[in-house]
Amino acid sequence: MEKLRSDWRVALMVKVNEWLQHNPSLFIPLVQSWNQDDPENLQVYTLRKVLQIDKKDDLPHLFVYHAKSDTTFRYPEPLDDIQKFSPLVVMYWAQLTVIEKEVAMLKQRLVDHEKNPEGEETKLSERKIKEIKELVAKLTSDAQELTGLLAKEKEALVDKNPFAEFVAKAFAKDEPKVSAAA
Repeated sequence: MEKLRSDWRVALMVKVNEWLQHNPSLFIPLVQSWNQDDPENLQVYTLRKVLQIDKKDDLPHLFVYHAKSDTTFRYPEPLDDIQKFSPLVVMYWAQLTVIEKEVAMLKQRLVDHEKNPEGEETKLSERKIKEIKELVAKLTSDAQELTGLLAKEKEALVDKNPFAEFVAKAFAKDEPKVSAAA
């Protein structure tokens, strides 16, 4: 437990959770040790199986699971440098990843309809086609905005990372104090 308490990646998830308290989102941050989801004790699929994590070396890491497509996305960088991370970087990346997947799925739905407009599973009404195109346009705009916000946040972290400073101060409080006389 002490090891988890002093891990900046756990602090990152705590701050992400705080961000989620004030921002509408469907994201749920999970922090779990490798041996926590022993298949013998579970009645459902293990988290490792759902996220398609095959080996312990794949952790710790950030993942976004897209339930509609049963797809797992890995954050493109390892969690090895606190200076590259903040709760906003994580959430902008996660939101952008989900939006990009949604857009791809919606566009594929239109392509499937165009290839087989009379197919039972692919047929769309004109109203539905219009709705999908409008949603794609809105989501594409949202993705562009998030891309800009993510780039801006990453750029700002180069100069100053308030999250890293917060963690340094928080962890310094837990360290034993050594007097100058000792």
